[in-house]
Amino acid sequence: MEILLADVRYIEKLNDAFGQDYTILPTVCCPHLAPPVCAHPDMVLFDFGDGTVICAPEVFSYYETLLSPYGVKLVQGKTLLKSHYPKDVAYNVARAGKSLLGHPAAVDALILRMAEEKGFSFFATKQGYAKCSSCIVSDDGLITADPSIARSAKNAGKDVLLIAQTDISLPGYNCGFFGGATGLTARRELLVFGSLKSHPDEIAIYNFCEKHGVRVRDINGKPLTDIGTVMSIVV
Repeated sequence: MEILLADVRYIEKLNDAFGQDYTILPTVCCPHLAPPVCAHPDMVLFDFGDGTVICAPEVFSYYETLLSPYGVKLVQGKTLLKSHYPKDVAYNVARAGKSLLGHPAAVDALILRMAEEKGFSFFATKQGYAKCSSCIVSDDGLITADPSIARSAKNAGKDVLLIAQTDISLPGYNCGFFGGATGLTARRELLVFGSLKSHPDEIAIYNFCEKHGVRVRDINGKPLTDIGTVMSIVV
């Protein structure tokens, strides 16, 4: 079974675009995070990909109620979040296959411990918003506009498409991240919040996804918007 989690403020538009094919559940605002990102799932949740999800303590009770009926094993993280960087990125870790990317000084200690127990390898990045900055396309490939993420992913043996830095809408900030505007599903579909036509590397992105056997589904007529990842959880 697969469920998707997405910022509660964008649920209606996501359901209009993809709801006929997916069960999309709403997030909740984390009171310790800045308002623009307070309901972004990639700020408060980390999914190991095996049905185990680490959750920030502030919102644990909400997600336990929401996700336990689906059989998700939710584990409470150790780190209480704060509104300012890097105290807000403890759970913002990118996962591609058995590799994790994140800022080692900021990542929640429980994620690091469980990653070691589960046989994951950790690759350090300068960029603390590692998941926001990473559009995961497969276990072996990702797309990013961040050179630090690209270097770390290549060190992990991943195929990387480095795209241009361009404006990704994130209301409340000057710009957001391409990874936060996307989400890879178990059906090998990359869901994109907004239209890729506005991106200068549109063709390269389509070609890279095709290379990895992934179909792109975007939302025509909408600006590319960082909504904190469309998070797929498979149980």
